[in-house]
Amino acid sequence: MILKAIANGVTEERIAVGLSVDVKTIKQRRSLLDGICPEAVELLKDKRVSSRIFYYPRKMKPLRQIDAAELMVSGKNYSLAFAASILSVTRPEQLVKPEKDPEQPEGDAILEETTDNLVTDLAAARRTYGADVLSLSVVCRCIENLTGNAKVSKYLKINHSEVFNELQHLVAEVNAERVRT
Repeated sequence: MILKAIANGVTEERIAVGLSVDVKTIKQRRSLLDGICPEAVELLKDKRVSSRIFYYPRKMKPLRQIDAAELMVSGKNYSLAFAASILSVTRPEQLVKPEKDPEQPEGDAILEETTDNLVTDLAAARRTYGADVLSLSVVCRCIENLTGNAKVSKYLKINHSEVFNELQHLVAEVNAERVRT
């Protein structure tokens, strides 16, 4: 909105007076997203994010900015500390201006690799979550029907009591979950 007003010829001073804020604040807001790729902005646009967060992604290349935004969204964590930690585990080749000394302690390399693996695992889990929950629901309903059958229940109790107890426990948990939702 501020950018539109400035583009239409309204001075920053006039906007500051109209909003009862300092001109410095208007200038900061005007340049808030400079250096931030549009995809990362799109991911964060409807989230409650501090304007100071953008200091950290600005130091990253666009693809890493998108990764960082996805991490914040998936973790529902938009804190400065989280953004700083994402920057700290970012590889030098993913930074706009890498540090002078690209040598990293072994612990940082392990942390980077672990973070990358977790992000990959999270993405895979997100892709399959819906199908997995549906499959679990169908399987649990079948187990419930089987354990509800008197002949099957009797057979399982006599010959496989441990399995029968576990199946009953599973059905009870799923039913309790259904009641909660």
